[in-house]
Amino acid sequence: MTWLRSLAARDLRALIALVASIGGGIAMTLFAVWVTWILWKGPWAAGTEIARIDKLGLALILILSISGITLASYGLAINKRTLKLGKDGFEASGGEDAPAAAQAVASAAAEKAEEIAGGRP
Repeated sequence: MTWLRSLAARDLRALIALVASIGGGIAMTLFAVWVTWILWKGPWAAGTEIARIDKLGLALILILSISGITLASYGLAINKRTLKLGKDGFEASGGEDAPAAAQAVASAAAEKAEEIAGGRP
């Protein structure tokens, strides 16, 4: 466990996000299989198709909500951001500077946009 303490803060957050994504993916998959199995093979009386579709829809909304929360949390875990919501409003801060590749792509896109705006191919 000493290797865990030797990790940089960003690497530790990335490891936590990785473990959470694997665990969350397993949990959501098992939940989806369990609900589908119950609704498919469960002892249902005739005429309950509408109720089964309703329950399946609610389960899928729950799974999609959990997926959305999980995806939003990855950005917070990896990039160390601070979000504050108070009576003064919403504030977001943190994150690191964009990597050099992203900056190069952004500058190339800006140059191409200028060329197009100037009528040059």
